[in-house]
Amino acid sequence: MATYVLVHGAWGGSYGFRLVRPLLQQAGHAVFTPSLTGQGERAHLASPEVNLSTHIQDVYNAIWYEDLTDIILVGHSYGGMVVTGVADRMPNRIKHLVYLDAFLPANGQSLFDLGGPRDRQSNDWRVPPIQRSQPPDAWSADRRVPQSRATFEEKVKLTMPLEERLFSLTYIVATARPDPGPVFDATAQRLRDNPRWTVREISGGHGMTTTNPEGLVRLFQELFPATESRANGAVGAPLSNAQERHDILAAADLLVRSGVLSHSNHGNSSVRLADGQSMMITGASSLLGQTPETLAVLDLDGNVREGKLQSTSAEIVQMHACVYKARADVGAVIHTHSPMVSTYAMAHQPMPIHYEGLLRQGVSTPVPVAGWGPRGSRESVTNIEKALAENPSASAVLLANHGLLAWGKDQMSAARLIISLEEAAEMMLRAEHLGGSQALPEGALDQVREHMRNFA
Repeated sequence: MATYVLVHGAWGGSYGFRLVRPLLQQAGHAVFTPSLTGQGERAHLASPEVNLSTHIQDVYNAIWYEDLTDIILVGHSYGGMVVTGVADRMPNRIKHLVYLDAFLPANGQSLFDLGGPRDRQSNDWRVPPIQRSQPPDAWSADRRVPQSRATFEEKVKLTMPLEERLFSLTYIVATARPDPGPVFDATAQRLRDNPRWTVREISGGHGMTTTNPEGLVRLFQELFPATESRANGAVGAPLSNAQERHDILAAADLLVRSGVLSHSNHGNSSVRLADGQSMMITGASSLLGQTPETLAVLDLDGNVREGKLQSTSAEIVQMHACVYKARADVGAVIHTHSPMVSTYAMAHQPMPIHYEGLLRQGVSTPVPVAGWGPRGSRESVTNIEKALAENPSASAVLLANHGLLAWGKDQMSAARLIISLEEAAEMMLRAEHLGGSQALPEGALDQVREHMRNFA
């Protein structure tokens, strides 16, 4: 079943979902409701230093340490600020992003910018709870505490718009409010004509988690059924080849975290499947934000068997397939625009192997250059095939004026090779200021292998 991470609003705590949580659990779902620093059972940690970044880190840590994936991440009210930041930092773990009558910031906006609590001129670092015409019940009122002003002042920082991510986007707006909610109503209205968003309504006012928990859970289950085929462009379960999907995502995460990709994190990655005649490939052109649902299964002629490819991914299928056809020993192929390695591709210069770390991965001959052709074109693929034929032991080729294509027995082997190649390229280019890097001695590969065998 599904995994829900529910993030409460301002002046609240995980207790705000105490009526929703058991209903989802009874339906078989896993539910996590972290309390934000300074709120709920963590009220004793309140301080002027607690800001929006602190709360983003709270939820990030809950997801990371519990190792949650394919989650339905829900932010209520102020929680919308928090989940926006979390989604930007770990998009590959999110399947659906949900704003529950919540603030939806753009890059560089704070809650105050969006019309949040009005006492922004106060010098007190604590902002007291808003007084509403329909106050919370006595039980909840006893648990509401002031919140650090910095959480409302800090602006969200995003690396790309949410709409460019691969998870689905949903905005749930409350109806039958005892108090007006113009910010939330205007947000819902703005999103209704956006094809990337699903907009729904829930009765019970802004506090629907306590006034209408059954209706909210029914809506969640309607929006995110246990078995689904498609939601806002995300292909759903059931999915084949679970291990291969995991391998691609793990390698992509390693490459993103290691910082060896271009600024856009552009790249594509594939694995050969067990039948030897098909492959699984990333369906979008960024290695950041891939999910199990964004991976597609194709035969080596490019016919899609499962999933969906964006046009930018469909273009490069034969770049991967030609490697599998030429090399029966290859189990994974990864293409990146790693900047240092790509410098050699821009110069049409084979990359020499002067770095011992590459010897330890069995690479001792220069990385050849495949001539230029339009991205993924027949000319480009033919040039890759030619480079493979002329360099049958190569583990990678440089794509002239383009980037790097590397391969290995599996995804992690290919990813680690790319990291080592980028490290080597950077060191060699820096060494040019000192007279140039020096070649390894003849027979170095055999010496390294013998040394490694002694410690095997």
